[in-house]
Amino acid sequence: MIKIFKFGGAALGNVERIRALCEIIQNEEYDRLVIVCSAFQNVTNELTALAKSYYQHKENTLEDFHKLKAKHHQVLDHLVPNRQDLQDDLNDLFMETEWFIEDQPEEDFSYSLDQILVTGEIISSRIVSHFLNQQSIDNNWVDIRDYIITDNKYNNANVLWTETEMRLKKLWDNHTSKILVTQGFIASSTENFSTTLGREGSDYTASILSSRLQADSVTFWKDVPGIMSSDPKLDMGATKLKKLSYEEAIEMTYYGAKVIHPKTIKPIIKQEIPFFVKSFLHPNELGTTISSEENLEYPPLTVIKKDQSVLIFKTKDYSHISSKDSSRIFDSLANNHVKANLIMTKAREIIICLDHNEAVINEIKETLNNHYNINIHMNLRLTTVRHYTANTLDELKMKSIKYQMQDGTTLQYLCSD
Repeated sequence: MIKIFKFGGAALGNVERIRALCEIIQNEEYDRLVIVCSAFQNVTNELTALAKSYYQHKENTLEDFHKLKAKHHQVLDHLVPNRQDLQDDLNDLFMETEWFIEDQPEEDFSYSLDQILVTGEIISSRIVSHFLNQQSIDNNWVDIRDYIITDNKYNNANVLWTETEMRLKKLWDNHTSKILVTQGFIASSTENFSTTLGREGSDYTASILSSRLQADSVTFWKDVPGIMSSDPKLDMGATKLKKLSYEEAIEMTYYGAKVIHPKTIKPIIKQEIPFFVKSFLHPNELGTTISSEENLEYPPLTVIKKDQSVLIFKTKDYSHISSKDSSRIFDSLANNHVKANLIMTKAREIIICLDHNEAVINEIKETLNNHYNINIHMNLRLTTVRHYTANTLDELKMKSIKYQMQDGTTLQYLCSD
């Protein structure tokens, strides 16, 4: 039985949680296990800030780097007292990053960012691997950059599947332990430069490994009890879903739910590998199972996206919206890498809701201003309810709705935020 466990930054947030990770691994059953580690909590954000500081030639760049270094050493002091070999390895890794930020930045910021970002995952996985070995949990550390190969679209690289699959076939042959500890989020280009896989990249790594290693399951260990019917921070009545189909998970992520990123689900679906979302705080609880099982019954599932803007494109000459108009408007969205969260059409209008981005909105407006009268409404909240009920519709009557759209299973509406 092959299992893939992914531990995110929250699961590696402090010494106690890393010790809890050890207990989870000791209590689980498997023949082979791959542990995918994110960077420690908030480290990716700190490295991103460091990269921007480096790129802008700020004087405090090295000082910020040494603070980040000290943060990791504090973890080591409490977690791994006997660590000379590990200390030497980490010093080498830190030195590589320090040499990089002492050089002049490359013209491509995304390239520089990726070379700095990989430090987080490499170091966290090194520490976790060493700690597990000290706890008599034999494992091998793996540099995933030797196995997942991408193009050179830095910061959001595309996996080169043929080369990646060929290399991953040799993964178990290259290591003696039944437990492997590696990194999420990072990879390598064919030119041997570090790359990253974009948003939710660590989950995506776990998905890639599960599909290419023919795993029996993949588990995402998070700080929530499972997938919830709505955001518990906004809805006291949110309930945990015991089961979810692949199809429903894709629908929820499309509307903005922070469940699992769609690109993470795709490789798993092809192999019909079940995956679990479980709490590292309560590992004995069942969490949520996501699988190919269909015909499941769901309560209303609510997804809320804040900070939305609506762009209304209206023809200037009183003509109807034509296919040419649609093409022109959606080409502008595509050129700006914008995903529409809600689309409505009228005789003379196309209404589009998107995540607010002032620079992007200004660019779209400048491009299309000669063709349409463009109105913009900002500071809106988009609510999507899957499997809505009559009670849901009754509750809407109490709200000040600006736009609303519904079909047999899904209701969407926009209100002031």
